[in-house]
This record gives sequence, C-alpha cells and structure tokens, in this order.
Amino acid sequence: MHSSDLHLTRGELHDMLDISHAALNVTTDQEMHALLERIRELVPCDRIIAFLGETSAHGALTGVAKLLNVSYPAEWLGAYLENGYASVDPVLLTHFRQFKPQLWSETYHRATSAAERNFIEHASSHGLADGITVGQHSRSGTLGSLFSFAGKAMGEHARHRTVLAHLAPHLHGA
Repeated sequence: MHSSDLHLTRGELHDMLDISHAALNVTTDQEMHALLERIRELVPCDRIIAFLGETSAHGALTGVAKLLNVSYPAEWLGAYLENGYASVDPVLLTHFRQFKPQLWSETYHRATSAAERNFIEHASSHGLADGITVGQHSRSGTLGSLFSFAGKAMGEHARHRTVLAHLAPHLHGA
C-alpha cells in the first residue's frame, strides 16, 4: 500500500499504524469506543456503530453477542428494533453472508423489495444514507464483527473503503 495510492499523508499512515497497534490493547468498551472515535481522523463520518453477532456454521446471523453504539441516534436504534429491521436490512444481511467491505450505496442500489426500500428510506431520514461497513468472521466460525461508518459522500472516496478494510481485522481482534 502506497500513500500516494490512497492519498494519505505520512501522518495519516502513522495514525493507521497507531490505531492498528492500539487495537491490540483494547480491553473495555470505553477503550473500544475511543478507538472507533479516532478513526474519524482518517475517515470523516458522522455515525459509527460496532456489532458482534453470533453466527451459524454457514455465517448466517443468529443472535447478538455485543453492540457498541458510538454515535448512531438512539431514536434510530429503537426504531430498528421495534420494526424488526434486522430481517430486511440489506447491509446487515449482505455483510453476514460475505464479510467483505461494503459500500451502502452499492448494496442499497441492489435492494428491490418494498420492505428493503422502506428500510432504506427510514435509515436515510436518520442520517444513514451513505456509509461503509467492514468486519470479519471469527476463526471459530461462531462470531462475526460488523463496523459501520456513516456520513455524507462516504462512498465517493475509494480511500475511505481501503482505510477501513485495512483496519477491519485489527478492530475485529479488539
């Protein structure tokens, strides 16, 4: 990875290494919260959430192991649970099927059902129209991480996706 390919300064590359290293020492939710907040220095975003899900042997999401809300609106999280959006959220469902960096705009574009379109409209009304989700499946195959970063024009910069994809295994390990 060359800084010129990502348009990163030497200082930003240092920050990426520092965040990766700091992830090795995270032991509390507060430390994880602070680590995720530091990513805003590299990737401008308004909303961040971290999720650890229980998965089946095939990677399907079966339950919630942990949720760390850094800056998603509480009203949105309540609506998400109340409306059962986990069963129609195209980002969540796609993520737990493939565990690859995901631009929401691409995933939203493929959404076709009325339930998915309703979800997207509702999410957008809470400032969750554009974002990037990363994470990975655990070696044991029983857990999967999801880290979502939302903000204006997130998908317009390939560098954001690359930076987050690089940091994903370090965040997952934390």
